[in-house]
Amino acid sequence: MSYNYKEIEKKWQNKWEKEGTFHAENNSSKKKWYGLIEFPYPSGQGLHVGHPRSYTAMDIVARKRRMQGYNVLFPIGFDAFGLPAENFAIKNHIHPKIVTEQNIANFTRQLKSIGFSFDWSRVINTTDPEYYKWTQWIFIQLYKHGLAYKATMPINFCTGCKVGLSNEEVVNGVCERCGSPVVQKEKSQWMLKITDYAQRLIDDLDDVDFLEKIKIQQRNWIGRSEGAELDFSIADSDEKLRVYTTRPDTLFGATYMVVAPEHHIIEKLKDKITNLDEIKAYQTAASLKSDFERSELNKDKTRDLLLSTIINNQKSLSLPVEYISSNSIDIDKIHDEIYCEPQNASVTKNPYKISAEKDGIDFAISIDEAKELASNKDASEIYIPLKYIKPEITIADLGEDIFGTKLGTSTTIYDSTNFNRSTNIDIACERINGTILEPGETFSFNKVVGERTAKNGFKEALIYNGGEVDYGLGGGICQISSTLYNAVLKANLEIVERKNHSMTVSYLPIGQDASVSYGSVDFKFTNSRTYPIKIVATAKAGVITVSVLGVLEKQEYVVTFETEILETTDYKTTYEYSSSVPVGKEEIKQVGKNGYKCSTYKILSLGEKEVSRTLLSTDFENEIKKLKQIRKEISKT
Repeated sequence: MSYNYKEIEKKWQNKWEKEGTFHAENNSSKKKWYGLIEFPYPSGQGLHVGHPRSYTAMDIVARKRRMQGYNVLFPIGFDAFGLPAENFAIKNHIHPKIVTEQNIANFTRQLKSIGFSFDWSRVINTTDPEYYKWTQWIFIQLYKHGLAYKATMPINFCTGCKVGLSNEEVVNGVCERCGSPVVQKEKSQWMLKITDYAQRLIDDLDDVDFLEKIKIQQRNWIGRSEGAELDFSIADSDEKLRVYTTRPDTLFGATYMVVAPEHHIIEKLKDKITNLDEIKAYQTAASLKSDFERSELNKDKTRDLLLSTIINNQKSLSLPVEYISSNSIDIDKIHDEIYCEPQNASVTKNPYKISAEKDGIDFAISIDEAKELASNKDASEIYIPLKYIKPEITIADLGEDIFGTKLGTSTTIYDSTNFNRSTNIDIACERINGTILEPGETFSFNKVVGERTAKNGFKEALIYNGGEVDYGLGGGICQISSTLYNAVLKANLEIVERKNHSMTVSYLPIGQDASVSYGSVDFKFTNSRTYPIKIVATAKAGVITVSVLGVLEKQEYVVTFETEILETTDYKTTYEYSSSVPVGKEEIKQVGKNGYKCSTYKILSLGEKEVSRTLLSTDFENEIKKLKQIRKEISKT
């Protein structure tokens, strides 16, 4: 007998939830056990394999402890704050609150379907004011006691997400989330002075029940040490280099010193550095690495450059840390270094070239106000806020210059008198309309349209569900994805993901539909052309029109389709009794449709000459039974 995991696991998961099997008891006399996982960040992509991989181990332990008679607290929550959510919301024109709620709902559904034994009565959402008011309160207490302060330091900065990243979030020099390059960037940010408690943290490790190797890791991470600070003179310079060492007795044997590649003193003493080009190249390479990569990788290359510097500079030019008093800060110079003009998007015709817009950057206050801040001799540091300057013209504003040609268009017909279905079509149409894709960018229908919920405005309408015709939220939007699919094919774009319906649809020929279902079935394509494209979608008076707009390239093909029917399955007729039908009569409740196995080909032509013929898909579509309602006297014999 096969294991029907869908039915069996769903049955027990429902039972656990109904009976509160995993709820922690208040005021229980049982021994207590608390298991805590790292709360996930609810992204739009849903769970990835790393989530259940790490959660499963703790779930096993929690279940074992319950069986041993412990009162187990195993909570779940969502670390939902962050600039990635804001960026996603901006890009998709959805309020961050809605995006976060949608993503949390999806994560919740996925986590429950796995069957983790979380106490779902104690869910934490970090965007809930009832939660973050306490983090704000804690921060205020730290600030009042001088334990929260601002400092400038280099961080891993994602050029795409515009946010700082941990070393673990940087993979091969790019952001693991968006794939954009990561650079080292000086940022002013809030710090917590845990160094004041370094010794206390180390001492208290003796009182916790940890494995010794974990205690050693903790002591090394805290990194408290005792040593001395010393000043070294620099050859041919009045500057000094201050260093810290735990072994001052070994300094008599020192042959050279090293400063970080991003140190500002390099620029100040550049005229004294004979291999400045090499140094600049190394600065660029170092800025593209995380702290981990800089400390652990490419040691040989760094050593070679270091040795070359020492050999070629026998005077041993060292680069010191410089203390600049507040009254000597050149605000005008700093402003000149920071200020950047915004760049408008533009297009040139001969040769054809599109230049995207770029934000500018400037002080958020006037230069005079900045100088006033710098004049405070008692300040250990000054903070000058910055602002981004938006360009006047964006890619979207270029209009006909970029999106003046219909690369592909498709039209389908729908019943506009069906209110619920029409509402769903209008929402989906509005969501995809105006979407601009850069070359190489991938479009996801589910991501753009969003989850089909009543909260998002979707209505109940007919859908295909497991080979049956049923009602479901968002019924009808597959007609939008299917119409878009045909427009995309005609524009000769690359299809990434597409699946046909389980049964034939009425609005498009066989083999040319694209089914979608949030969380499981998506329609995706990539802008595989040289220039940006724009999707334009309308739904009016029972007519859906979707077009892909862009720029003609040197070689444009005419795209047509051809479908070959491989097998046909005849539909069957089923009767059901209805008291509303006159005796002896019958009425058709559902029109029957045959099922098919078919192969669909995309044909590219130049003029009348066929250039290529490519198999798009081989689809299997089930038959739809014809359903008749009847009312007649049934013999008792």
